[in-house]
Order: sequence, then C-alpha cells, then structure tokens
Amino acid sequence: MIEQEILKAGLLGTDKYMPLPVPALEDIGARITAQNDGKEDQFLKLAALTLLYRECGATPQEVTATLPPCPGEPAQPAGKRTAMLLEQALSGKEEVLLHYLIFRCNQRNEVAPSALAPALLDKALERRKTARSIVQVCGVAGQWLCSLNEDWAVLLADAVPEEDIWETGSLERRKEYLTGLRQRDPQAALQLLAASIGQENAAARQAFTEVLRIRLSLQDESLLEQLLKDKSQKVKELALSLLQQLQGSAINRHYLDQVLRMVRIKEERHLLITKKKVLAIDEAAMPDEAIFKTGIAKVSSEKGVSDGLYLLGQLLACIDPAVLAAALHSTDQELINLLLLHKEAATLQPYLTESVVRFGNAAWARTLLQAKVADIRLLDALPAGDRVAFYEAFLTAQHVAPLLDHLLDDDYTSLPTTLAGALLDQLSRQPYIIQQQGYQRLALHLPPEVYDMLKGHQDKPGDDYQARYFKAQAMEMLRQMDFKKMID
Repeated sequence: MIEQEILKAGLLGTDKYMPLPVPALEDIGARITAQNDGKEDQFLKLAALTLLYRECGATPQEVTATLPPCPGEPAQPAGKRTAMLLEQALSGKEEVLLHYLIFRCNQRNEVAPSALAPALLDKALERRKTARSIVQVCGVAGQWLCSLNEDWAVLLADAVPEEDIWETGSLERRKEYLTGLRQRDPQAALQLLAASIGQENAAARQAFTEVLRIRLSLQDESLLEQLLKDKSQKVKELALSLLQQLQGSAINRHYLDQVLRMVRIKEERHLLITKKKVLAIDEAAMPDEAIFKTGIAKVSSEKGVSDGLYLLGQLLACIDPAVLAAALHSTDQELINLLLLHKEAATLQPYLTESVVRFGNAAWARTLLQAKVADIRLLDALPAGDRVAFYEAFLTAQHVAPLLDHLLDDDYTSLPTTLAGALLDQLSRQPYIIQQQGYQRLALHLPPEVYDMLKGHQDKPGDDYQARYFKAQAMEMLRQMDFKKMID
C-alpha cells in the first residue's frame, strides 16, 4: 500500500528510501522528479499528490452484473405527517416515539418512505428484539435491500417460511415457533423438542426448555429428568425448577409430603367454651437428606428466620396453594385465613406469594390483595380485567416503577383516567422514581382527558430541583401526547 511506503520513507528518511508513485500517477511522478528540487521536496509533493488521489477516488471498475429491480410495494405509504415524524425520531434518536410510530404504521399496514429504509434497517440491527416490526415497516424495499447487503441479510432470517422455521430459522424464530406449537398442541411440541434437543447448543437447549413452562404437565417429567444431567448448569437448574413446580412429579410429591409432616390444622379451645381452628407448624420435622439434593437449602440464609421455617417457606413456594388446601382437608379461604393469622405470617407470606404467582392462582391472589398484602407480584396471577381494582394500592414510591411495568404494554392501551391522574400526582411529588424513558412511555398510554391536568402540573409554582425536573418531564409528556394526537 502506498500509504505504508510513504510512512516508511518518513521514518527512514529520503536519503535511505524514496517511495515510487502508484501506477496511475507515474507520469505526474516523473514530472516531479524532473524538477530536481531535492528529495525532500519530491517526497512531500508525491505524498500530498497520493493522498489527494486517494480522497478523489479511483477509476470505477467495470462490472457486468446488474442489480435485481425492487418489486412494487403493495402496502399503503405512510402519510406525510407520519413520515416526517419518523424521520425526526430517527435523526433525533427518540427511541420511544420511533417504536410507537412503527407500531402504528404496522397496525395500519403502512410502510415508511423507502429513503428511510437504510436507517431503519441499521436500527433493526441494534434492536434485535424489535427487528421484525422494523423490517415490516420498511416494506418490500426493506426486504430488497436486505437481500443485497450482507449486514442486513441476517434480518431476513425472520422471514423464513413457516414450514422451514424449525430447521433453518434463527433461534428467536425457532423459539416462537415452538411456543406457538406448545400452546396449540403440547404433546407435539414435547415430541419435537425431545427428538432434537440433543443436537442443540447450550443456549438453544435453555431457550427451548423454557417453553415447557407453557401448559406444563406430567408428560414433560421424563424429558426434564433427562435434562437434570445436561452439561449446562443453567439448563440443569431450569429443568429442576420446572420439576419443582410440576404438581404430581416425584420431586413435588416429596415436597408436599414434607409440608404435610410440618403443617396441620388442629382445633384449640377458646375461652374454655368454644373451639377454633389454628395452623400448627412443627419446625423440628426435618426431612431426609434426599430433599436437599433437589435445590432446597438446608440452612437459612435469612436473618432471624430459623432453618425449619426457611425450609417450609421454600417448599410452600413450590406447591399450588389449592393443592395444599385439599391435602389439609381445608377450603382455600380457611387456609388463607389461618396462614394470615399465624404468628409467622410475615415470614411465610413472600413464599406463599411466590406460589400463588407461579401457579396463577387468581382466587388466592385476590384474597391476599383484599387482605392488604402489598406484594405487587400478586397482580400477575390475576386476569388483566381484575387488576384495575388493586392498582391504586400500589401508587407508592416503592411500587410505582414496577406498577408501570404492569400498566404499560406493547399495544399502548390507554390508562383509566382516574388512575392516570393519581399516577401524575404521585410522580409530581417524587419525580425521580422513574427515568426519562419511563415518562415518555407513560405519555403514550395517557388518555386525552388528563392533558389539561398535565398542563396544570407543568404550570404549578415551585423552583426546587424536584419541581423543575417534573416540569421538564411534564413538558416532554405533553409533546409526546401532541405527537400521538397527530399520528392517530
């Protein structure tokens, strides 16, 4: 390379080494030499000339190949206003607004201007989790560009025909395919996984085993027990976790038997006249050593919690509370009441909550929430429509951030007006509990009815750091809401 030759001459000196010009500059190089102004002058002119030549380019090569024409676009182009906002969001790196625009375009079967396709495809490479929606908004032009560019070609892996996905699709697409099959036909998905998991790498084995959480049943026990011997520690831990929660599995039956040795419902005299039922816990009823080989810790890692109580908590987290109630010949409501009245209720409640969430027990979740158990994980066990009644209980500084994770979905569902207003009031008092992107996402879920309320927050008096920060976020949310109105 001529640059290396110039560098060599510069290091050694022109008396010891003088580079030759590139072939295309031989005539000009000869004229420089003929001027006989000295080696240093000759070297500097040749170096400057060569670098200018590199900047100007070179004679293009002749090629006989031709690019395939871009097919026509059947989808409707995005409107001028949406296209303008797309370009603005891309250039301004406004990620939240950009993904909302992409969502709306795809929802309306509109495509972005082809001039934006290269920038959008680069964005898809950066955001692989949302790459499919980005490629979709680029339309036919985007797919055509992907077929011509090696860097973008990987994005076409998501466009593999349905029948070929399992054999040739990307890991993400294969997992999606297995997930869909598992939801439709659990046995077929199990058979497909059992036949091929031995040929997969560790990452794929872990991803595909995770799919077994969907409609988990005793039919999965055999494969999960095989995976307990997997080479990957993560796969083994995942298989064990699934066996722990698989009601009726050998491991889970072992857990239930031990809980029944430690817990019973008995009657006690009350005021020497009446009897009442109480929950009795025998912490001394320790299990055989085999149970500690299944992921259960023998020694408590929680300060102030005894080993026996810690053991019971771990076991309770792996048993469906409805199954436990039946095994204790109790009703769900009775067992919940007895657990909440027990002196160790505060210690056992997190484990009980984990069990309720793990098994999606809506009845227990609802009862615990009504009993003012402030664990936001319980919302996960409720149908979406039933959660609304409990949202306001989590409008605290501690819970607002995780509450927003429940409220802000990928479909940009508008929040109930009352709840939205309460959220804004809480954030105005403690604005630092969520970050800027959280405010931007929230703005796209706010109903139009709170626009004036938000404007009022922006105009409130106050000049301390918190007030100024929230006013800045309020201004940004108003801007996002204006954009949303323009798009919708």
